[in-house]
This record gives sequence, structure tokens and C-alpha cells, in this order.
Amino acid sequence: MFNLKRPSGAAGAVLLFAVAFFLGCGEEEEPPAGPGPYKMNEPKYALANVELAFNGYDASLLDKCLADTFLFFFDPNDVGQKANGYVMPGSWARADFLQAARNMFARAQSISINNNWRAIGPPDPNENIYAAYAVPFKIAVVVDANESYTLDDGTCDYEFEKDADGTWHLISWQDRSREAGCIGPRTLGRILAKFYL
Repeated sequence: MFNLKRPSGAAGAVLLFAVAFFLGCGEEEEPPAGPGPYKMNEPKYALANVELAFNGYDASLLDKCLADTFLFFFDPNDVGQKANGYVMPGSWARADFLQAARNMFARAQSISINNNWRAIGPPDPNENIYAAYAVPFKIAVVVDANESYTLDDGTCDYEFEKDADGTWHLISWQDRSREAGCIGPRTLGRILAKFYL
């Protein structure tokens, strides 16, 4: 049997600080160490996996991030406009979005996306839907020396849904680049549409 004395004064304050410090270290802002993919137990980790999928040319991972009912919405100012002869609709269903992404993965020499997933806050534990609005977005795609596309000042809205297993999936992705004052002819939807056909 041990006889423990409760520390007092300065020793007690130091002990309380040390305990609080070590307990605080257990809270992770970032996903677990390693290159991912990450367990999608929060919306931001689903978005982190979308970024990993594009940057790693991984159609299988992208497929896992999207809900079956996923929709990609073009910037309203792009609807009806042409990209490489393709007339951009109001939205794409999951299959259309994946087709454009797979074509991009097959043609591009380099893809770099930054979707600012770290800016996505935690969801309400009692809710199954989470939305994030006006999230900054960047993309750079190089096909060859004569064909490349860059968007440095894009903005997107995202909506996520939690399934019965507690996994979050992206259910909608809205390109709002023009509405946010994007400079130049590039928007995310316009870049993706160039790879659709």
C-alpha cells in the first residue's frame, strides 16, 4: 500500500500544468501520421482524401469519398458555356464527375490541388449533414508543354453526409469561383469539363 500526499503550493501548480499539458497533447488537429488515406470520421478527412486522390491520381480513393447521390455543381456563370466543345450543364452526377477525374488522371503529367481541408471545422455530433461554405480552392494541371490549367483563387461550397457506420462522404461540391471574384477565365468546373470528353 502506498501513502500518497496531495502536493500543495508551487509543486501542485506544476503538477496540474504537466497533467493538463499531457492531456492536451492527445487532441489531434491533424490526421494521424502518414500519407493517408485517412479514416473519414469527420468531414475534413473526407475532403483530405479528395485532395489526396487528385494529387495521387487515385480514382479508387476518389470513388470512396463520394456519396452515391453526389452532385458536382458548376459555377452558375459557366452553365451553358463551352469547354473544348463541351457545353457545361448545371451539374454532374457522380458518374460524370468520376469520368472527368479519370480522364484528367490519364492525361495529366502533373496535378496539384489544395482544397483547404484543414479549415473545415468539426461537425455537430448529433447531425448527419455538414456544410462548409466559401472554402478557398487551388488547382494546377499540366498535360504537356502546350496545355496547362491553373486556378489560384477559386472558392467552393461542400456538403457532407455521415452514413450509419459514422463515415462522412461528400454529397455536393459547388464551384463558386466566379461568384467569389475569380480573376481570369478559369474555374474548377471549366477545368474539369476540359477532361470530360
